[in-house]
Amino acid sequence: MATATMHGGLFKAFFNDPKVFPPRSYHDDLLVRVDDKLLIYEDEELCPIDSIADDSKVVIECGYIVKQDAVGNNTTRDIVEAYQEWEQKRARDMMTGVNQGERTQATVQLTVEFDRVHTERVKGFIEGIGGTIIKQP
Repeated sequence: MATATMHGGLFKAFFNDPKVFPPRSYHDDLLVRVDDKLLIYEDEELCPIDSIADDSKVVIECGYIVKQDAVGNNTTRDIVEAYQEWEQKRARDMMTGVNQGERTQATVQLTVEFDRVHTERVKGFIEGIGGTIIKQP
């Protein structure tokens, strides 16, 4: 069985993308491993997706995306396949900077290591170029 591995920030971006989960859609039978702990998403309130840390290791084990049309008919899609296609499209869009004729923001997340004495300088540089510090020590 195929799985999909990503960091928590990308997992949340996938789940918060309205093209993946438009109105009247939801996930079903979702099994996710976060930092090697298995989570079963039967009730979003028990373990909200937005509570996962951006730097956590996330593995989607299985599940489905269920979309309901205007008359109540459901279609299902394997969530791992949907993620893989979403990630490929996201990577293409970031490389080209274009998404169906609209300009997209090509961003990247880095994990870096440097001498602690330079922390303020590095933070100042990142913020000076319009970047965002996602996690601070």
